[in-house]
Amino acid sequence: MDEKTLLNRFQASFKSAQMVGFLEIYKHNWIKGFFSEPWKEYFFVLSNIGLVSFAKPGDSKPLLFIPINDALVIKDPAGQEKKFCIKIFYQNSNQHYILACQSKADQDKWLDSIKKIIYQSVNINAKSDQIMKSQYMDPKEAIQEQDDEN
Repeated sequence: MDEKTLLNRFQASFKSAQMVGFLEIYKHNWIKGFFSEPWKEYFFVLSNIGLVSFAKPGDSKPLLFIPINDALVIKDPAGQEKKFCIKIFYQNSNQHYILACQSKADQDKWLDSIKKIIYQSVNINAKSDQIMKSQYMDPKEAIQEQDDEN
């Protein structure tokens, strides 16, 4: 199954699927020998709220969800043995994910798509805040407005 077919198939389940494909994820080895391999390949679906991983294409049970709406991303973070990595992390948090793409072209596509979703999320949140502020009226202003009407 090619990438376009997979994307179309998952768009039915994830109406906002932006990308699909295989990425490797770094598993932290806190206890020596706990994981046999620090890197593991999974199938990922990028939606408008985050990355969802599956063991293989067609699986219906997700293994991991990585929220990206409030994430920060770094291309090729320092200290990685793998090439074409993307680090996803969060301000004021120790939680982070390191993903490895199969090529520089894939890395650029994934990074651009992730950044686009983060940017859209920031703009939506800013517009929501602006609407909320414009709809909020200070109680003193409301009383003054009522007095002016009478």
